[in-house]
Amino acid sequence: MLKKVLVTMLCVLYFGSLLWLTLGVPQSFTSPDENANFTFANAMLETDRLAVQDDVTAALDGLVHPRSTVAVGELIVPGGFLGLPFIAGVVGWLVGSYGLQLLTPVLLLLALLAWFATVKQLSTNRVLAWVSTALLAIHPAVWYYAARSMMPNVGLVCWLIFAAWLVVTQPFKRRRLELFLAGLCVGLAVFFRVSEIVWILPAAMVIAIIYRKHINGWLPWILLVVGFALPLLLNLGLNNSLYGSPWATGYTVQIESTTIVSTSDEAFAALEVLTPLPKPTAFDRLLPFGFHPRTIVKNVWHYGVGLFWWLSIIVAIGLYLAWREKGEWRRLAIGTLILAAWLGVMYGSWSFNDNPDATAITIGDSHIRYWLPLFVLSTLFAAKTLLQVIVRGRPFNKIHRVLVFGVGALLLLAANMVFSGDDGLLRTRQVLLASAAKRDVVLAETEANSIIVTDRADKFLWPARHVIQPLRSELTYAALPVAVQLAPLYYLGIPFPEVDMNYLNDIKLGDMGLRIEFVDYAGDEALYRILIK
Repeated sequence: MLKKVLVTMLCVLYFGSLLWLTLGVPQSFTSPDENANFTFANAMLETDRLAVQDDVTAALDGLVHPRSTVAVGELIVPGGFLGLPFIAGVVGWLVGSYGLQLLTPVLLLLALLAWFATVKQLSTNRVLAWVSTALLAIHPAVWYYAARSMMPNVGLVCWLIFAAWLVVTQPFKRRRLELFLAGLCVGLAVFFRVSEIVWILPAAMVIAIIYRKHINGWLPWILLVVGFALPLLLNLGLNNSLYGSPWATGYTVQIESTTIVSTSDEAFAALEVLTPLPKPTAFDRLLPFGFHPRTIVKNVWHYGVGLFWWLSIIVAIGLYLAWREKGEWRRLAIGTLILAAWLGVMYGSWSFNDNPDATAITIGDSHIRYWLPLFVLSTLFAAKTLLQVIVRGRPFNKIHRVLVFGVGALLLLAANMVFSGDDGLLRTRQVLLASAAKRDVVLAETEANSIIVTDRADKFLWPARHVIQPLRSELTYAALPVAVQLAPLYYLGIPFPEVDMNYLNDIKLGDMGLRIEFVDYAGDEALYRILIK
């Protein structure tokens, strides 16, 4: 009884930690991707569509929209994957707008239960299941990105865990139903991040081939495929509705004008083009970031090994132990290493600008969330190390004490990584509160239909205001004379010294028949009004 009460209390505390950026934070986000996912989920809740109406953007040929979105006519639509905002919007129909941000934490808690049951069934070792589940919960990458709840990466691995749980534990004792639901879960994982289908589908096929003798007849396989296909068909339908073609996405859709094609900052920087983009080759689709061996080695070392060095050591030992064994552990090690090679090459070839300090190596770097599937699998090898190396040779009555001490030490190291530092949850919460305060100032000083030119504040100003991003673009400057006639026009950014104000008024804007004047300070930034002379 005491054990159950203790476990329940730990689960409640852990779940509360996942809401660190949600409770008491007025809907502010640390990245444009998160803001876009929340906004479109909310639009789904209110209008049954993953789109936000914006008549101003059509008048400016698609220039008015934030990062991680794309303008199509008078609509602003997702520039990234559709699964998270769609599913969150559906959940919102049941629990309301606030529940949108609870989806990922709830999925993770359920996935931890499914992970425990799956590992226990496969290993027949309850202690191994407990340890691997605890390590999964406190892995810094999982913990951190579950708290950033409008990112799709944790949801992706949760759906895959659910699929494994259905196949391995057979909770309903009805194989056909379980395979259909497992296929549905794998399809939902792909729905959350379609780009991962290049490894999810082959991995699922290999697993199916290895364990095909456990399935009798063709009907279960057909149901598995049908379940997998349903979310993908939904995705194609949404693509057609939003982008005009089932095969177009927020990353690839092009607008036939002389202005902008914008993609999600999750995969590519905002891109301005004056001519149509070349059609991507098969190599471009397979490796969208190219193949750059030196960059791969650097990123894998920094973010795959060095950042969580204490876990890397334990996992390496576990991989060695698994490799020495025959059977399931060796297969798991081989599969993990193959996946590591693929994800390392695919995402390691690109250096993301997630931090203003390009030299900083932090948990907020995009490589961490892209490699989440590997970090999830790594907890099995870390647990194997703890059981076979740390516990080996000790009397049975000391095993739990040693394990609790070992997991507790890992918990302290993980908590320090997750909560401290520039990208940690403590600092991030303060940044979000400061952003919300800035937004309050801006909304109080500007009209509801105003357009605000900004560099990075689009992630907390939109959709409350129309936004153009970035300021330092000739395309943006060229649009200002038209924008100022459509709606009240403002700029939010670093305060201009007097010499810059004179330059803008006398030359840069003055030559366009415009002028700029100071309105108010918003935190460490300043709000300016752009007017006709």
